[in-house]
Amino acid sequence: MSNYYEIVASLLVALVITVFFSGVLKHKGPWGAVWLVFVTIFLASWAGYLWINPFGPMVMGVSVMPIFVVGLIFAFILAAVTVPTPVKKKELVTEEEVSPTTVAIGIFFWIVLLILIIAIATGYYRMPVNSQQLVQ
Repeated sequence: MSNYYEIVASLLVALVITVFFSGVLKHKGPWGAVWLVFVTIFLASWAGYLWINPFGPMVMGVSVMPIFVVGLIFAFILAAVTVPTPVKKKELVTEEEVSPTTVAIGIFFWIVLLILIIAIATGYYRMPVNSQQLVQ
């Protein structure tokens, strides 16, 4: 059974990565909302911990390197799919003028979110039942 510290570690890593990308790099992600980037990085790092063999330093029984590496990879993916804002004057976009890119990125978000939740659920399902199975 898991000790559930991986959830706290995933939250902390996602928070650090999100603060770095939004604060230092001034990057709000493809949806324009930092909290959506945080949720995506959090779920991805949590799922990564459940599916990747542990490596690196252990903190309170949790290997933090898989969480950090997967979080960074997803942060870079989110940075890559972000549509750059033009340097010109911003024009107000009315609700009728929703670009196909915005719709595609919204669909991308929901598909990724669903896949990550399924990966977390199946990651816990495939875990050993007790600590004796971890040794063998």
